[in-house]
Amino acid sequence: MNKINYKRLSKFLSLVLRHKPELLDLTFDEDGFTTISIDELVKRMQKYPHWKELTTEDIYTVVENDTKGRFEIKNQKIRARYGHSIPVGSRMWLQKKPADRNLLPKLLYHGTTRKAAEKILKEGLLPQHRQFVHLSPTIEWAHTVGKRHTKRPTILIIDTDCALKKGVKMWIASKSTILATPVPSECIRIHSG
Repeated sequence: MNKINYKRLSKFLSLVLRHKPELLDLTFDEDGFTTISIDELVKRMQKYPHWKELTTEDIYTVVENDTKGRFEIKNQKIRARYGHSIPVGSRMWLQKKPADRNLLPKLLYHGTTRKAAEKILKEGLLPQHRQFVHLSPTIEWAHTVGKRHTKRPTILIIDTDCALKKGVKMWIASKSTILATPVPSECIRIHSG
């Protein structure tokens, strides 16, 4: 019986593909994919005691079942689609055409803490330690994201048309995540619900 905890595996993949590739001595190609195969990735992970029983199938299972679409596999290589704090994330998206307006919802959302929301309303929404601002297409997704930071997240509403008119570029990273360049404060308000 497989003893791999898929939630823990997803978190570890997020860590090495988005923030700390040095843990597995990873490098990425111009599209953000690992320069090594998934089989080699598994061998490198198996050096850690916790991942001794890891298989290539486990990696595929995590990618296929990830509801947020964090990862992508192509030609036996893997990448994180978004959320990078390392330069690969911006390079990957900036070379793609931003999403057409008709593909974006009228309103987007961002879940955060009350304190951060107050700052955002003054300074705008900035990527912080990531390459892009992460927005959600629904209040529910934003609430889920915000719960990582606080028990009672504050939901911000972003007026998509306002943001686009101010020069914000947006890309659809997955069904739950829209990436954006910094969003000015005049396009943001607090959800009252």
